[in-house]
Amino acid sequence: GGGGSLTTRIDAPRGLGGNTRGSEGYGEMTAGSVSRLCGLLSNLRGSVLCRLHPVGWPSCWDLTRRSCFVDVGSGYGKVVMHVALEAGVRRAVGIECVISRHQIACHSLQESPGRISDESRTNLGRISD
Repeated sequence: GGGGSLTTRIDAPRGLGGNTRGSEGYGEMTAGSVSRLCGLLSNLRGSVLCRLHPVGWPSCWDLTRRSCFVDVGSGYGKVVMHVALEAGVRRAVGIECVISRHQIACHSLQESPGRISDESRTNLGRISD
């Protein structure tokens, strides 16, 4: 009879896990996408929140120079630096658990051009600060 065998093939994760094939550049946002995100967040009340629930949302919901921006899973820190420069937030923080990415982000911040002032460099702090 029909006694065929059933086999299961499980590929071992490669690279950093999840079949990324060793790429550390998964899930990156383009500069244009970050600019659009900054635009959306700068008017979050008008563009999103009031559509969900039309109530008097306070201005603290919008991304301004008084805001703090946190990127969880910040990778190389490109989005954090981009938001700090474009939106001029009070503080931008990246949280990254992969040590090699964190080290690259720190190195990039140290080597960044003069467009990032010393005050901004301080505000691009580590979560432990």
